[in-house]
Amino acid sequence: MSPTMAPEIFRQLASGLSSINKGGFFHHLAQSLAVLLKVDHALVASIDADRRLATPLAMWSQGEFIDASPYILKNTPCEQVEQSSCFHILEKVRTHFPGDVRLARLSVEGYLGVPMTDALGNCQGIIVLMHSRPLALPRYANEVMQIVASLAGLELSRQLIGEQANERIANKQRALRLLSRGNDARLHASDETALLHAACRVAVEVGGYTAAWVSQIEPYVEKESVGAVQACVDVEGDALGWLSPKQLLIAGYSREMVSQALERQTPVIFTRQSSTGSPGIDDTLSALGVNGLIVLPLIYRGQSLGVFSFYQADDLAITSREVRLLSELADDVAFGIDSLRHRRAEHRIQHAVTQVATAVSAQHGQAFLTQLTDHMANALAAEVGFIATLDEHNPNIANVLSIFVNGQRKPTFSYHLAGVPCQDVLTKRECVVHEGAGLRLPVESDDALDWVNTYVGRRLDDAKGNPIGIIGVMFKTPLFDTQIVRTVLQIFAARAAGELGRQKDEAPHSSAKRFVMRARSCPIAPILCST
Repeated sequence: MSPTMAPEIFRQLASGLSSINKGGFFHHLAQSLAVLLKVDHALVASIDADRRLATPLAMWSQGEFIDASPYILKNTPCEQVEQSSCFHILEKVRTHFPGDVRLARLSVEGYLGVPMTDALGNCQGIIVLMHSRPLALPRYANEVMQIVASLAGLELSRQLIGEQANERIANKQRALRLLSRGNDARLHASDETALLHAACRVAVEVGGYTAAWVSQIEPYVEKESVGAVQACVDVEGDALGWLSPKQLLIAGYSREMVSQALERQTPVIFTRQSSTGSPGIDDTLSALGVNGLIVLPLIYRGQSLGVFSFYQADDLAITSREVRLLSELADDVAFGIDSLRHRRAEHRIQHAVTQVATAVSAQHGQAFLTQLTDHMANALAAEVGFIATLDEHNPNIANVLSIFVNGQRKPTFSYHLAGVPCQDVLTKRECVVHEGAGLRLPVESDDALDWVNTYVGRRLDDAKGNPIGIIGVMFKTPLFDTQIVRTVLQIFAARAAGELGRQKDEAPHSSAKRFVMRARSCPIAPILCST
């Protein structure tokens, strides 16, 4: 290679670099260095923050640009460049780095690399010259390379700062869209299911996640446990509202993560680089090809309302900022769930008051209790509603005064209290069976109600606080949030107890009145009355 004077090299480099746009800076630099310094290959690459990976920005090889893939720095001469100000091997570089397949593929003999640093002196990239014969550079090659590396470092810093600024702007815009759409979903949702589907859709369409789903919880068992998926959106699914087979497996095998989130009331995160703290979960999710999974508990006023899961197929870092953003979305969803449940509770209570008020059209007596039972079942959307009194002669037996099943009035009957939920009502004033109540219903029902799951019953007391009966409703599906039912049932219980108390108070007077009427109709009545 014929030597070239440094001033001429600088002039040609400056002339070329000043006439290009910023987007082609590194390509022109690689080509100019290779041509001016007469080497076969010139590479410009950035280095990641962990100092592990080099990503080529431009590579000129044998008279043309080629595509070069990112590569690991370890056990390569580029690793030495990153650790020092310059690394130079004139010949037989492959014998020093036998594991570097790139050197072998390019038949490299001579190597020179210099770091590109930022204003603080931190290495953020490298410039490399490689030649297929021993490297014999011009006299001022090292000085040229160092000055060029300094200029290239400034340009790389400028581009990185610009990219980071653009990324911050994009992240802020995405955050605003995510929270705005989440807030819109909360404000416009007509019911809880619609809210959860809208939130999942926001996470996928705006948040960029592959899938999102919300799992319900069963809070009234001994320990809060994970229930079924209430809502989901999955870009890999075949139908709206259904998870793909892969996501079904992920949702199933991530239940322990969901349980951890409920127990800790904090986010639980899995990535390829971080652990959930449970080797079993990590190994399973890794085997399923999961790159990122975030599980957030939905909590409002200290109450767990569900669990929000976000799955991403791409191997992207999950930052603390991302988790905070999703936590804000989860908080909005939890607030929306609570608001909808309170709105539904208020509506049901108002409806119940109306139903109780309209029951007075029957005046009193059996007709009043029958109408009250019908209105109670309708107000609570219960499949079964009933009112029963305690037997006057046997306290272990209850007599059904009125019962409605699926909107139809059914014949009354008597039943033994032992072992049935109504017995718990008498001892505890109230009894709630969330699931499987049909197994405990009295045998006198002839298994006609064995399909019942949820039972809610309340004791009816007279004015002195003594038990006189039972009022209750039953549901076909398991019902875990029974607060509304219990509140509304209390309203109906007050009316039913009042009517039963009135009937009990009037019973002695009615008996005496009937006795006097019979006595007056008797031939000896005047004698008895005179004496």
